Amino acid sequence: MRRLIALLLLLCLFACAPPKPADLTIAHDAEPRTLDPGLMTGLAEGRIAAALFEGLTRLDPKTLAVLPGVAESWNVAEDGLTWTFQLRPGVVWSDGTPLTAEDFRWSWLRLLAPDSPASYGNLLFDVAGARAYKRGEGEADAVGLQAAGDRKLIIRLERPVPYFGSLAAFFTLLPVPRHAIEEHGERWTRRENIVTNGPYLLEQWLFYREITLRRNPNYWDVGRVALHRLRLLPIVNPNTQFNLYETGDVDLLFSVPAPILDHLANRPDFVTGSRLATAFLRLNVTRPPFDDVRVRKAFALAIDKDVIAGKIMRGGERPTDSLVPRGLPGYEPAPGLAGNTNRARELLAEAGYPGGRGFPPVALLYRNNPDQAALATVLQNRYREILCVDVRLDSREWKVYISSMKRLDYDLVFGAWYGDYPDPATFLDCFRSDSGNNRTGWKSTRYDHLLDRAATPEPGESATRHAERRMKLFRTAEEHLLRDGVPLIPLYHPTTRFMVAPRVRGFAVNLLGLVQFAALSVEEDE
Repeated sequence: MRRLIALLLLLCLFACAPPKPADLTIAHDAEPRTLDPGLMTGLAEGRIAAALFEGLTRLDPKTLAVLPGVAESWNVAEDGLTWTFQLRPGVVWSDGTPLTAEDFRWSWLRLLAPDSPASYGNLLFDVAGARAYKRGEGEADAVGLQAAGDRKLIIRLERPVPYFGSLAAFFTLLPVPRHAIEEHGERWTRRENIVTNGPYLLEQWLFYREITLRRNPNYWDVGRVALHRLRLLPIVNPNTQFNLYETGDVDLLFSVPAPILDHLANRPDFVTGSRLATAFLRLNVTRPPFDDVRVRKAFALAIDKDVIAGKIMRGGERPTDSLVPRGLPGYEPAPGLAGNTNRARELLAEAGYPGGRGFPPVALLYRNNPDQAALATVLQNRYREILCVDVRLDSREWKVYISSMKRLDYDLVFGAWYGDYPDPATFLDCFRSDSGNNRTGWKSTRYDHLLDRAATPEPGESATRHAERRMKLFRTAEEHLLRDGVPLIPLYHPTTRFMVAPRVRGFAVNLLGLVQFAALSVEEDE
């Protein structure tokens, strides 16, 4: 009996032991749906991926300049169609297995496989043969990815992609361990199975409680990783996040409640900046009544976006009728549908719902987040006031919200797109007919054709002339998307809002909202 009691006490001691101390505690926006980079879709998941994995390149957290990652160097052919990456010698996975060029080739083909659930496979469609393979019309061996020995990856493109170096750093294109995936299948991301190659390892994942990351001793540049252990708390409510920050339990958070923004303006630990991003409403065009473009236009014209940006979000957000933000070199965004309440009512009547009569029940899906809840309520009231229709509000937690969007199980849903690279294509490609990020059911052969023409230089066309023609075609495509198709309603351009504890060093704000944990350090209290 004494031995049993002693054993029980020992087990209780281990079970009740406090977690190992972390150098930095971070309030994370949501519980990740997955730790598989190829299946990720959200920025919050991408931050974790960038800590666990590293691609051919990485981006400077201040300037977004392309820096060497797993690849120590690369060169681009004069015609811009062939990129050759030279991998570093001696790079290994966290279990000591050598990381080779074939790992990248296999990881990217995995995204492009016809049966792959990856939403971002289209990022590789400029690789020769990639689009045909994804559609089931070509073979993997015909895709322009070649591993020439263990350390050289050769990529053949169908057209010049000047931003491909930045694209190679994006979380979807991070390498994944073939040997672990083939051994464990979908369970390869479990703590006991996962194999990574980035600055950190997964030490612990307590679902909906915390994720702990530990410095990876096998990372090729481990000397630049200052923090030994990171603790990420998946907290959806920004009020809860902020309260934990104020009590010193959290050092860094990525979401600040809108109602208190005015009180934070002069605090040095409140950090904000512009984003290459657009928030919008998606409309499910496969489901009545939004299968009628007149209804979609009516819902677009009824919104007062100045109220949304200025009185609801209140963080410097700019109202917009365009999908692509301003500021990209050489591009002037196309105007979408500006507010016009009289025309909104007319279009709804033309669609068969005069004064809202006979309009079927519809719901607006949103994340269980106070800011989105406030925005949803404003839109609900606006549609009732202007169109005399009732819109039910439907709040879901992150995983269900994402799943519902992917399955087109919604009527209206809040969405946002955060640019992956500084080019209009990062926004416009989302709404191609075959894009996994479309999530509206809208398909337009004209839209796809315009983007295809923009992507392809004409015979004998100079690079300068192609760049000019490309931007004009992009603008025509954006105008068609927003004024003819209307599968989405742009609302505003978000800003970044961070709270950063004074002891944190190395934090930088950039247009892509990237946060590299490996670049951070802390100043210990004296």
